[in-house]
Amino acid sequence: MKIGRLSSLCLVSVCFVACATAQDAGTGLSGGGSNSGGSSANTGGGSAKGGTSGAFGGSSGLPGSGGSTGHAGTGAAGLGSSGASGAGLGGSGTAGGGGAGGSTPVFDTGVCATAPTMSLSYKTGGAGQKISAQYQFSNTSDTPIPVAQLKIRYFFTDEETSGWNTAVYSAQIDGGTGGYRDIKTGVTLTVVKLSAPLTGADSYVELAFTNAATLEKAATASVSWDMQPKSYNAPDQVQADDYSFNAGDIAFTPWDHVAIYQGNTLVFGCVPQSSTDGSAGAGAGGDTGVAGDTGAAGAAGAP
Repeated sequence: MKIGRLSSLCLVSVCFVACATAQDAGTGLSGGGSNSGGSSANTGGGSAKGGTSGAFGGSSGLPGSGGSTGHAGTGAAGLGSSGASGAGLGGSGTAGGGGAGGSTPVFDTGVCATAPTMSLSYKTGGAGQKISAQYQFSNTSDTPIPVAQLKIRYFFTDEETSGWNTAVYSAQIDGGTGGYRDIKTGVTLTVVKLSAPLTGADSYVELAFTNAATLEKAATASVSWDMQPKSYNAPDQVQADDYSFNAGDIAFTPWDHVAIYQGNTLVFGCVPQSSTDGSAGAGAGGDTGVAGDTGAAGAAGAP
């Protein structure tokens, strides 16, 4: 009877343990799976908790592994270069310079030699109150010319009221068949008033020779002379309005505003125009240049 009760008790105990084991002591829950890495803002997934122990110490679940760290999200940086700076305002234009003065010769010529047989170069002695000049002249024909037949005329406007003192400093021939010859002896320098004023002249000073020498084609004659006022008081002589004067001829320069006559025939150069024909006076200075426009504003820089 005791054995039977004991067997029944043991059977109940075994059943109770077996049930408890099956019901409560199951295998522990496995850990939660790892979350995939998110964008740069997401954190890795959390680890799941292990399973609870059974009533009679079921086996513990394995701890879940932590999720792997998410990769940082990448964002494309915005492109675009900086715009170029706009150019500044343009500077103001520079004013133009004054115009150049009129050119020489300042007077138009009148009648000229139609068949010249002579040539002449002129060199001014300056633009002061005295009138001075040097000539070099040559025979361009094949026939020798006696210098006693030649007269050289320099035309001017006579503003001097005191009269003139004239002087010839040198006169000679070089080259040709006769070589060097001094022809100063007997040279005259005479101021002659025109019967009617011409453009740029109411008088002329005439250089004449009395020497017996001849001027051959290969020879060159030269003369230096001046005329000074007897008084340097006002009014002063103004050479700028003289037909034969040329301030630019500071070296020997061919100049047809000085005339050469052989006898009464014009053999070189031109005489002044009649004053009724009109003529250009001394050239006036050009107008002052106009200031340049202000420069335009520079364009805005490109984005």
